[in-house]
Amino acid sequence: MVELKTGEGAVDIDSNKNSRLNPRFSIVLDEEKQAPSPLIIDTSSEGGDDSERTIKRVLDENDYPVDLGRVFSFFKEKGDSIAG
Repeated sequence: MVELKTGEGAVDIDSNKNSRLNPRFSIVLDEEKQAPSPLIIDTSSEGGDDSERTIKRVLDENDYPVDLGRVFSFFKEKGDSIAG
């Protein structure tokens, strides 16, 4: 799990073969570290290295417990594909 420059918490869900520094994330924590409805962000389309949604730091998974089962089941219920 990582913290983005926006303060959001995210989980890397898919690598970008063309740009490993721009993976796809699922936003699992908002800026106040509360759990919003899961959202997928493709950082390769976010404007590059100057984007606010780039990695700031790696978070310890125990700092902010996130129910990843809930995150992935959300997309499964919606019929959305997580992997590109």
